[in-house]
Amino acid sequence: MNMASMLDPSEPIPLSSRFAKLKRNMIACREKDVAESFYRLLRALRREADDIAARGSDVIPTIDYFDIHDSEKAFAFREALRRRGVAVIKRVVPLTVAQAWKEETLEYIADNPHARGHPSHDPQLFDLYWSPSQVRARADSRLLDAQRFAMGTWHSSDENALISTECPVVYADRLRVRTPDDVSLVGNAHVDNGSVERWEPDGYGASGTYSTVFSGRWEDYDPWDSSPRLNITTDLYNRSGSCSMFRMFQGFLSLSALPAGSGALTVCPMLQLSTAYLLLRPFFTPRYKNPAANMNDGEMGMGMGMGGRRTERDFLHPNNWNLNVTQTSILHGAVPGYCPTSSPATTSSGIPTPCTPPTPPILTRTPTRIHHHRRHHQARTRPSIQTSTRRPASR
Repeated sequence: MNMASMLDPSEPIPLSSRFAKLKRNMIACREKDVAESFYRLLRALRREADDIAARGSDVIPTIDYFDIHDSEKAFAFREALRRRGVAVIKRVVPLTVAQAWKEETLEYIADNPHARGHPSHDPQLFDLYWSPSQVRARADSRLLDAQRFAMGTWHSSDENALISTECPVVYADRLRVRTPDDVSLVGNAHVDNGSVERWEPDGYGASGTYSTVFSGRWEDYDPWDSSPRLNITTDLYNRSGSCSMFRMFQGFLSLSALPAGSGALTVCPMLQLSTAYLLLRPFFTPRYKNPAANMNDGEMGMGMGMGGRRTERDFLHPNNWNLNVTQTSILHGAVPGYCPTSSPATTSSGIPTPCTPPTPPILTRTPTRIHHHRRHHQARTRPSIQTSTRRPASR
């Protein structure tokens, strides 16, 4: 994988001056610890990125619905899910049921032409929340069983925390009918469930969700501990479409087969590492955005050539990064009220994001997983359907 080709040269967006003060205070008296932890993180990212690049979508944990009650297989699946932050549960819905729901959905859309869809010239993402097939899917005992199984991955460090992993709660979301070969709804890489709130004391800071990361101990950060997430505010700016609830997962129910590269999500399956990078990146500046164009051979790289010389320049090499002496107001990719995105406001980490296996029917991921929609190049003549069902637990 050519890492340099993934770098985004666009400039990040400066925010109000209070964010510079906020950043400065967050790491005050811990600058050395934070810097050393970031360099450890970069080395870990490089190792993990190389592994993902070599293995591709095979790194995404997958389990058959009929195996979720097999203790050995379930344990292995959950261990992999904790590391990756994304997984696929297959065959949750029988093929005949999925086909029936799909046809019912298409008929409902045809019978309700007033339903708003995006884009307007070729509607594919519909503002439909309570169509009969969506209601049936949300109440289906097999989907509830799969949700309950996935929720069991979470734990709470506070035994008195008012939270349940046994009672799935689903709130309504839209549905999407993908048109073969469509490229009109391609999205940038982004992170859901809050933006600048991750750095704000009244946001995620209210419960110290990321305190270990900001104190130079990202290795101690546990993405699956629900306790530090129960009293936070993820929507300080009350933008339309923002979510104020704690979502254990976001799920997609696929009613059609999706060949690889035909519209499935592309994710960054290194949950702890990518989260720590997202949080610490704004405190540092790369010496070169494109090291391959600026560095002398042997100064930095990820591969060793003849005589031990580096042969490929590496954006993630620790030598390419310096802790900002004076913190800026920039939070790369994050602006108030909008989910963090890789463009136009951030410089990419160069982390590869392999496509998940495209044959759910349930794809789950934590709210802090980085993902983006791939371009769709489908060879089918029939549209594919995915419904998004969000599952928040009690706060």
